[in-house]
Amino acid sequence: MYAENQQTRDVDPFDEALLYRHNGPELIVLAALRAWLRPQCGAVHGELDWREALLGAGVSVEGMEYFDTLLRSLLYVSPRPLDMRCRCCPALAKDEATVLQAIGLLQRGMFNETVELLGEWLEVPALSGVTKAIWRFAEALGDVGLLIQVRTREVQYMH
Repeated sequence: MYAENQQTRDVDPFDEALLYRHNGPELIVLAALRAWLRPQCGAVHGELDWREALLGAGVSVEGMEYFDTLLRSLLYVSPRPLDMRCRCCPALAKDEATVLQAIGLLQRGMFNETVELLGEWLEVPALSGVTKAIWRFAEALGDVGLLIQVRTREVQYMH
């Protein structure tokens, strides 16, 4: 479904140095989340394809399909517009933080905690499907050594 060839562009889609930072996996996933929703960013001057960010980090094509399914599911089942930022924004949004935390929890087998976390955002009928989509993507990240930390994240609310 996703071609593995990369196109040259003005913006570097993946910085390998991110892999070696303590929060590198988180930054890679955050870049992919933001690029999936808003590939164009005037402040960054260029387009970022979310696939390139994940492919550069070694995520499989199957893992990218899980990511795409996850974001499409969230768009469909979220009771409100997704709270996610543009790539140039230094602050973390609530939904971005929730997705990152859910990935980290599921990578550690903390299913009940994940359902509780997502239950603060999503309606009960959506929990099973979204949790499964996050779990599949979390496994794909783990397969290439990208582990997301379970921690408190500061979020910025827009008003």
